[in-house]
Amino acid sequence: MLSVPNKFILAQWFWIFLIFGCTDIQVKEERITDTGIGANETISFIIDRSLIREVKDAQKIEVKIEECIDKALKKLDPPVQTVSAETFRKTAFPDMEYLSVPSSPYSLMELLKNPEFTNRIKPLGLRYLLTLQGESRFTDFDMGVVGGGPAGVLIILWDKQSKMSVNVLDLAKGFCAGEVKTKALGHGWFVIFGYALGFPAISEGPACNALGKQVAEFIIGKRKK
Repeated sequence: MLSVPNKFILAQWFWIFLIFGCTDIQVKEERITDTGIGANETISFIIDRSLIREVKDAQKIEVKIEECIDKALKKLDPPVQTVSAETFRKTAFPDMEYLSVPSSPYSLMELLKNPEFTNRIKPLGLRYLLTLQGESRFTDFDMGVVGGGPAGVLIILWDKQSKMSVNVLDLAKGFCAGEVKTKALGHGWFVIFGYALGFPAISEGPACNALGKQVAEFIIGKRKK
């Protein structure tokens, strides 16, 4: 059992590193035109693979961001209906392999000039198609010892950065309505002071949730009642 002094010291370390173990979030929006959505119009998603090489990574990011945005859209009053990325891909590109499907904002806008493509997706009632991007990486790893001998404390610090963005393609108007970006920097730590304590660097969840909320607000900029 810890003595009273040791409990006090451990508590001090815990609160100090709890402050370090926070997440900094930035949200940016670039609006090109007014937006709004009608009662019978829907929104769908597709991952922009231009920065992603592995199929599994692309699918994982797509599902994660799609869920965050869909959750935010469902909280609106009235809620905005969505079509899953998988359904959109199968409807728009029924005979194409995953890696062959166009995914950049430019290529998708160009396809809107093709009557065959627009006829295929017409039953979905899409007003907006959101192209998604996201990546996470660990940064600024540092390790050191404070004090010496039995009183020495091993401290490990690191950051995890997550960046996510959405291009909002207005299929009714035929151009990009704008872009929403989020960046989250999570600060993690691990300390050994007789006992081991730690706090993970959390960035993906906060970045994704912030993105979903901002995209929902962007979409209903000028909503039709």
